[in-house]
Amino acid sequence: MLRFTEDDIVKANQAWGCNCGPAALAFITDRTLEDVRPACDGVGFDVKRYMNPTMMAEALRFLCHRFVSLPNPLRLQLHRTVLPNPFLPSFGLVRIQLCGPWTELGANPKWAYRHTHWIAVVGANVFDVNSGECRMQVWEKEVAPAIAKSITRANGKFFVTHSWNVFQD
Repeated sequence: MLRFTEDDIVKANQAWGCNCGPAALAFITDRTLEDVRPACDGVGFDVKRYMNPTMMAEALRFLCHRFVSLPNPLRLQLHRTVLPNPFLPSFGLVRIQLCGPWTELGANPKWAYRHTHWIAVVGANVFDVNSGECRMQVWEKEVAPAIAKSITRANGKFFVTHSWNVFQD
């Protein structure tokens, strides 16, 4: 299913800042990184170098993909070290909030925006720009902790902010 290589990710990152958002989008829509670049740049990625949920939704629409939001544990503020499976798509995108002082009670919500991460989920597998495709359990035990470790003051926990089933039209 993967239409790009790790080398392609490195080159796209150097050329236009490709990161977790565009890579997850390319994976779930079965496109190359260059194929999704116009959709990403069309929603402001070329300026901001990140994709918030509004931007990701617009990029999906640009690429003619429908999606539906799933019930979300964010409302309950669950800080976890594993993904809550009932809230995951069978085929879609998930936005993760990495936790730290920016998610503590009383913290300015804007502080948290810098510590989010997009992944794609297909059944029991996860695609992450940092690791490629792997089993969910591997992502939870190895990849997510490595991402958290790379962020100063992150506490190793995370929660799902957005979970979308994406439809291949």
